[in-house]
Amino acid sequence: MGENLVNNKISSTLTNKKFDIFGVLNNGVTIVAESLTPVGHKFSISNYQIVNGCQTSHVLYNNKDIDGMENVNIPLRLIVTSDENIKNQITIATNSQTEIKPEQLAALSEFQKI
Repeated sequence: MGENLVNNKISSTLTNKKFDIFGVLNNGVTIVAESLTPVGHKFSISNYQIVNGCQTSHVLYNNKDIDGMENVNIPLRLIVTSDENIKNQITIATNSQTEIKPEQLAALSEFQKI
């Protein structure tokens, strides 16, 4: 996982100490599990696989020494299904993203809002 525009933007959120909005600006981690068992106020999952979140994990690791990182909330999607077809669809869907060029976001600039 190298440096790229997306990683740099994720990292910028952390280096600028915008810990309170990290969770809403980041897709976080997606886990697919076959079963979930309540254990008191917690739960246990079995036969699980992390299907998305490498980019988030990489950037968090690279910024782990920033003061205040303990205040970062990381979005977690936990999907429970034993259907292999659904598991595969989730893996494909969460790892298939359409590239958006910066100029395509120009409509969000202040100039365009005037």
